[in-house]
Amino acid sequence: MEIGKVNLLTVERIKKDGAILKGVEDTVFLNRKGFPKVMKEGMTLEGFIYNDGKEGIAVTLKKPYAQLGEVAIMTVKELTDFGAFLDWGIFKDLFLPKRNFAFQPKVGERILVKIIMDFEGKGLIAEARIEEIVEEAPLDIPLRQKVPCLIYKDTRIGYQCLVDNKYQGMLYKDETFEPLFRGMTRMAFIKKVREDGKLDMAIQQPGFQSGKNDEKEKILTQLLKSGGHIYLTDKSDPDQIRHQLKMSKRNFKAVVGMLMREGKVTQDEKGVHLCD
Repeated sequence: MEIGKVNLLTVERIKKDGAILKGVEDTVFLNRKGFPKVMKEGMTLEGFIYNDGKEGIAVTLKKPYAQLGEVAIMTVKELTDFGAFLDWGIFKDLFLPKRNFAFQPKVGERILVKIIMDFEGKGLIAEARIEEIVEEAPLDIPLRQKVPCLIYKDTRIGYQCLVDNKYQGMLYKDETFEPLFRGMTRMAFIKKVREDGKLDMAIQQPGFQSGKNDEKEKILTQLLKSGGHIYLTDKSDPDQIRHQLKMSKRNFKAVVGMLMREGKVTQDEKGVHLCD
């Protein structure tokens, strides 16, 4: 059985207080409190194997927020002189040793961590030092590819994110026209590899034509929703355009111009109107 992973297990024997589940080589005890609604000898279950520190190897049928080698945003439940305990999504909390974080977490705070083995190679612990979680992005990484970004910190200039579960990236606020929150995963495009090995990311696909095609669809959709009229013009306040359409005033003007040339909309002093 693989510690820190979800394993396929067979119900070998059901007892009064629980059940014996068998993996490829070893067996593990499942407390009756963790039974599924239906439990029969011979059936196959998916169980997460972990070391509970007291009874050795344990199993739960609940899925944790992250398995060995994975990252997740977890909530700090308790602080001690030795570290912190995090909500792991299962009965057992995950221990974050003091040596594995370079900041002072607070109870209730949600932090980015990676699941690793302890120094003895027996139990599972958390790692919160960002330099130990991320890798340096290679200079030849393909640009404009769309990858998942896990938001883990809101800064003055943008949202720090974990790109493709291994690189450190930034989504800049002046290029992002929708609210993003810690713990949210958002698909974004790789825009640039910086000299420090970090990535600049973009919600909209880089490149004028591809990006504007998305924004054309956004304006046309909004026109259809609002009865064929948007009461925004070239003279509208940029914040009003950003709030209503989630785009900059510069892009709004460019895209409306493109739609007018295509004969899809008209524009006057009152706003933009869908052509019949």
